[in-house]
Amino acid sequence: MTRERLRGQAEEFAATLTHVLNATVTTGAHLTVFILDDTGHAIVAPSRTDPDTIDEVGWVPLSTAASEAEREAAPLGLKIRFRVGLEGEGDHLQVETSVFGLCVSRATGFCPIRVEYDRSKTSKQRAHVQVHGESAGLAYAFARAGQPLRPLHKLHLPVGGHRFRPTLEDFIEFLAQEHLIPEPKPGWQEVLRRSRSGWETHQVRAAVRRHPEAAAAQLRLQGYTVAPP
Repeated sequence: MTRERLRGQAEEFAATLTHVLNATVTTGAHLTVFILDDTGHAIVAPSRTDPDTIDEVGWVPLSTAASEAEREAAPLGLKIRFRVGLEGEGDHLQVETSVFGLCVSRATGFCPIRVEYDRSKTSKQRAHVQVHGESAGLAYAFARAGQPLRPLHKLHLPVGGHRFRPTLEDFIEFLAQEHLIPEPKPGWQEVLRRSRSGWETHQVRAAVRRHPEAAAAQLRLQGYTVAPP
């Protein structure tokens, strides 16, 4: 039963992301679900031609061309990969790890900028951005601190924390605003707005489940009558 619940919720999640991608930055994308046997987890990532296979690179071409050949030749892509499972109660899907980034090579999956999340990590920021490049200012800061220089891409820059981390919708909007997506589809902003609203609602509900007293106190301040169960 748990396996079926996981598959069902993961497929709903994959369908939502597939819609967002095909309504904004690409055409013909398909995110599929691969259940990891005996782990209680699943991978959600793009497939190539076979909907039952996972693209290990996670490439989604940043092209809205009608021609599949044109899309396959796109110079830039989105790297997308999620590992998901069910919460302890087994009723709600949660993301265990995720990565999405601007990819410049399908062959290698190299992303000069990416947003990552790892629920289990304690030695680095769970939600972080990594950027490949150089920073003279940071090099100077490390020197002033008496520390050896660390490459920029080795730094895990915190973004939003565990609960309110950046979403795929935020990243797509960033790429569009910085003109790294050649031709977003008409109405892409509204698609992102609606999808982001759904994510925010989901996160608020999750936060309330973990902090019911704080939620009840705020509702009382707004005039609601709230009684404990």
